[in-house]
Amino acid sequence: MIIDETDNADYFIYKFNISKKDAKRILFLNNFFSSKINSKTFSKKN
Repeated sequence: MIIDETDNADYFIYKFNISKKDAKRILFLNNFFSSKINSKTFSKKN
């Protein structure tokens, strides 16, 4: 799955039988890459 502006992670999770653990990981990555990344995105806490 390529994460870009045209992907649909929710449909991907619905269409394929994905475990809850993997679904949470996919949604996290989708949210992370859809938000603007700046210098404060990566801090010592993260």
